[in-house]
Amino acid sequence: MLFRSAKYLAKHIPGEPQVVIQNMPAAGGMVAINHVYNVALKDGTEIGLFNRATLFAPILGEDQAKYKTEEFQWLGTPASYAENAFTFFIRSALPYKSMDELRRADPPINVGNVSGVIIRAMPESMGVKMKLITGYTGPEMDLAIERGELDGLGGSLTNLQNQTPQWISGGFIRILAQFGRDTRHPDLPNVPLGRELVTDPDDRALLDVSEMPLTIGYPFAAPPGTPADKVVILRTGFKGAFEDSEYKAELMKAKLEFSPKLGERLQADINKMVSVSPKVAERYRKLAQAEAKK
Repeated sequence: MLFRSAKYLAKHIPGEPQVVIQNMPAAGGMVAINHVYNVALKDGTEIGLFNRATLFAPILGEDQAKYKTEEFQWLGTPASYAENAFTFFIRSALPYKSMDELRRADPPINVGNVSGVIIRAMPESMGVKMKLITGYTGPEMDLAIERGELDGLGGSLTNLQNQTPQWISGGFIRILAQFGRDTRHPDLPNVPLGRELVTDPDDRALLDVSEMPLTIGYPFAAPPGTPADKVVILRTGFKGAFEDSEYKAELMKAKLEFSPKLGERLQADINKMVSVSPKVAERYRKLAQAEAKK
């Protein structure tokens, strides 16, 4: 993703400058984010592509995070989950037809989770009666739900359609909720959004933050303090790259998601992420730390 984006970005910046890629993979991307925030030149010549999960480190109170996520100049992302949906589904053999019925499940259903906080947040944000089962890898979870060891899973709609389409076509699973979207996915018009299933403002805010790693995608940013005119040039360059038919064709050929989000919208999303109340931030922190320790 980085190489492809960099190649097309250069085409849409005046003078078509050479783009040099430098990898800083250490500490889950923390080294790269700290570098861009604290060390990189603030003249528009250095930008970063960040690990989206690591951007949450300040919210989680991690001491290694020497940056404020909202102070970066956000430039855009080539993928924002707009063409996908994160789904929660159960085996159709179970009697439950809705998330409301799962609030009364007795005994609680057994649910697997590959990664992320969304599934782990469902009991406290939606009141779902479930027991989170850990220890499975992704492929093992597929087998576990087919064997009846698990009752439910979370996963992307695209993966379901591409990897286990028979689960949908054969009626093996029942999708009860979708996440990571502002509107219902066209393929799931009768499946409610997670945000439609909560009423408490704090629960809604927790869900919004939990969905953010999906919708941030592959975020590019310039250091804080980059002059406004340089930010405009960079954002315009990314906009041009995202509108480049050759770029889109290359991503489609590689079967990569292409649902761009421009810098201004990405900046607004980041600002929303960091503006949650201390109470919600603490709830998210506990869930994220529990997920990391599983």
